[in-house]
Amino acid sequence: MDVVLSFLGYALCAVIVFVQVFLLWGIVRYSIISPWVTRGASAALKRPDIEGSARVVGFPLPIEAGDFYSSAPFLQRLEFVLVAPSGRRWRIGRFYPLVPRHVRENRKVHGTKNVPIASDQGKGVYVLLADGAVAHQPLGSSSQVTMVCRSLGELARFNVAGGD
Repeated sequence: MDVVLSFLGYALCAVIVFVQVFLLWGIVRYSIISPWVTRGASAALKRPDIEGSARVVGFPLPIEAGDFYSSAPFLQRLEFVLVAPSGRRWRIGRFYPLVPRHVRENRKVHGTKNVPIASDQGKGVYVLLADGAVAHQPLGSSSQVTMVCRSLGELARFNVAGGD
């Protein structure tokens, strides 16, 4: 009986240590490594690398992506609401740079095969699909997407909500 209790005690200790190491890795990965990999994001926002990002995702990106990233008036804003012509509101945390290093890291963080272009303050990510459309993908679901608009050009025409 003492051997069984001793074994269970050691097994429980091993599980607790494993869980703590796993949690520590998660903290280090998303609090230290990810910000370090994506440093310089604000400077990279206005200088997209369309071809390099296309190589990362494996499909060609629309030419209008460069225009969107160089001219969208709200690209540098943080935590705001975009309003579609239909009146539908989309919460934006911030936009992500369209450069290979950031695209690669944001794809890992959000678990998507598409091109992450913006966060929605922790509930999901806005992605650029292979056909050029923009969609919202909730956290933890790579297949469930909600269409936002048909193109980045259309997204650029959305209005920023006042007072949000």
